[in-house]
Amino acid sequence: RSPEAYARQLEAFGIPPGNITLVACRGAGPEHISNQQFDDQPPQINALSPETDIVTLTLGTNMVDLNVVFDACLHGRCGTRTYRSILEHAPNAQLYINLYTTPIQPRDICPTIINNDTDHFVASFIETVNQAIRDVVASMHEPRITLVEPPKDVDACATFGLGVVTGGDDVGHPTAHVHHQIAKATAEAILHDNNAPPKART
Repeated sequence: RSPEAYARQLEAFGIPPGNITLVACRGAGPEHISNQQFDDQPPQINALSPETDIVTLTLGTNMVDLNVVFDACLHGRCGTRTYRSILEHAPNAQLYINLYTTPIQPRDICPTIINNDTDHFVASFIETVNQAIRDVVASMHEPRITLVEPPKDVDACATFGLGVVTGGDDVGHPTAHVHHQIAKATAEAILHDNNAPPKART
């Protein structure tokens, strides 16, 4: 679990670090919320209880079958089961769903990451999934779900390359700089809803 993950940076924006339990894991997919990822790692949902005040969730588009997600989201099944399961296991919690940042926002003044067509496809696909999540959450009429919009101007172009990991196992992922901005947006949403830091477990 990366020390740069946005959940670990919430302290900088007023969320007490002692309240945070981080169960996100590199390589985990949506299925690992309710199923075991590794022998020594229980399902992520096991960390939830009636004492949990806040749950944050981010869907990484690289960890899912794009065709399945695209079809499910367009037909109103984008994450509903997962969201309801989380709320059932944490019946007193507010669920904050962080929409996904795009690694490249094509601009006339910027070079491409891969090639122009691919860059446009990636940006368009991520925004389509994000919009589908917005629509599904709106259709659920669930007051315990808050959407956290992705921070603006954190793509590779806007950050002069600082927004996207360009090498190693995490290529294409958000950098610590972007996680910091995601943490800021998440903390602002939490504090806006609570008017104070959460008192129990996050």
